[in-house]
Amino acid sequence: MAREKTALLRVEGLVKRFGGFRALDRLSFQLARGEALGLVGPNGSGKTTCINVITGVYRPDGGTVLFEDRSANGLAPHLLARRGINRTFQSPRPFASLTVRENLEVAAAHGGPDGPRSDLQALLAWLDLDAVGERLAAHLTSAQQKMLDLGRALATAPKLLLVDELAAGLTPAELERVARRLRSLVEQGVALLVVEHLLGFLDRLADRVIVMNAGREIFQGTLKAAARDPLVREVFLGRA
Repeated sequence: MAREKTALLRVEGLVKRFGGFRALDRLSFQLARGEALGLVGPNGSGKTTCINVITGVYRPDGGTVLFEDRSANGLAPHLLARRGINRTFQSPRPFASLTVRENLEVAAAHGGPDGPRSDLQALLAWLDLDAVGERLAAHLTSAQQKMLDLGRALATAPKLLLVDELAAGLTPAELERVARRLRSLVEQGVALLVVEHLLGFLDRLADRVIVMNAGREIFQGTLKAAARDPLVREVFLGRA
């Protein structure tokens, strides 16, 4: 588990309401540099809402998001990107009328930190998109659009990358390649927060997982330990 003194991200008592519904109910956790944390839980448990609050899509109704010991509460996504927080989406959102390369160039120019820019040619090759770099994003396959979505986030040189169901719809071979690539980012010091339903894929990535239910954490530990936990089994499988 990440120790408090090394935490890059701290989520403390996070609350998010939609009307009378609490999508997040005093959720707390922390994440260190070079660590991969999975968020697991049934649909509606608050996983994507958590990512949306951390990345500025939603403002929290309570609690605190601290990044590098500074509050990130309520900051716009583009400001968070410049501080080192970026994400992928369940459904990729490229600029369809721009080429693959232009999508990365826009992300690097407007979402990255000041200083040297990412090597976009190397990034294209790393994503297996170098052969389609001049193709319009609208003409990519669904798997290629997912890789472009990941590439746009990486073009901003994030310290914290949040990945929302990137594996959905990928073939087993694609899953293996993506898992290796994401794990290599962790080994380079990037902190990774991953929402995923494909537990085999998540098992290749995550150092530990948080299992959520009704906006709360019900378990934190390894994925194997979660599978043996009675409360986790009840949430996923129901009472015997």
